[in-house]
Amino acid sequence: MKKYIFMIVCIICIMQLGIKENASAEEITKDLPNIIVLKGTEETKDGLPVYELMDDDKVFMEILNKSFIRK
Repeated sequence: MKKYIFMIVCIICIMQLGIKENASAEEITKDLPNIIVLKGTEETKDGLPVYELMDDDKVFMEILNKSFIRK
């Protein structure tokens, strides 16, 4: 039993030494807004719907500013 505990401790130590980079979550691009509005194109590709960026998102922004989503 002591042999297995020793092996586990050794493996954990080796894993800790092998990790060289810190992982963190952050925004990849800070230029883009947090919300991107898409519209459907009535097309499908591989059975999935195809969307494109909506040019005029004024209506969505009005809804966003007046709704609970903003909170």
